Amino acid sequence: MSSLEENKEARDQKAVELFRLIRSEKHTEKIKKYLDELEEHLELEDSQTEHTK
Repeated sequence: MSSLEENKEARDQKAVELFRLIRSEKHTEKIKKYLDELEEHLELEDSQTEHTK
């Protein structure tokens, strides 16, 4: 597996973990924190994708 594939797999795993935390969380403030983290994660993934095109 290439380094790019490993990085993508790690990013995908992080996104899945954040979605799981959001679904299971009952406190609004923690959900907002996880959503912010997910947004940053997806923006980072988008910027990395742009560089590889």
